Amino acid sequence: MLAPLAGRLYDHAPQQNAFPLGLMNTLMEQLQIAKSWLASLFRSEWRPEHYPVAVREQVAVPEEDRWCARVLNWPGPVGLGPTKRQARAALEANLRAIAAVRLAEGTSMPRPGTGLPIEFASTARVEADPALLSHFITKALELGPDEPLFISDESSICDFGDDERVREIRANIREHFGVEVDRPEPVRIADVLEAIRGKHEA
Repeated sequence: MLAPLAGRLYDHAPQQNAFPLGLMNTLMEQLQIAKSWLASLFRSEWRPEHYPVAVREQVAVPEEDRWCARVLNWPGPVGLGPTKRQARAALEANLRAIAAVRLAEGTSMPRPGTGLPIEFASTARVEADPALLSHFITKALELGPDEPLFISDESSICDFGDDERVREIRANIREHFGVEVDRPEPVRIADVLEAIRGKHEA
């Protein structure tokens, strides 16, 4: 099912001898990718500052998210901030967190500049009760059953709108399912669905 890419994008280790240039990147970005990839061949470890990064200004967003930094050829990791420097710093912090998780899992960081395919988070928890999920989409999210949509185990209520919309969804959950969602965001939809099932089974 689905569509406001609510699921978190996972990184995926590429073949380390690959050297793809994304067709959607500008010429300058492709050169940056190539430079980072070549430089990585002479480094024993890859740190956040070694990755090719694009920083772009966003419109119609809160001031604190005005600038967005992303790793070229790596869908997923981003950094947001009110300035270019702060957005890049946020991205580097996220990359360090990703590196720590990978180290704990026994995997290495992908080579800078190497393309990575997109993988989606698991849907096992949200799809444990398909009928409940469908009812939740209709009643809590107020979306039609045939609307394109993707909900994963990492999806949160706040993925579906601004603060006002989140309050509406919380109210819908309380009204239609009898569950009070009073935790601060992000509140994972998988947790809400399990709470609803637990209430009905009690």
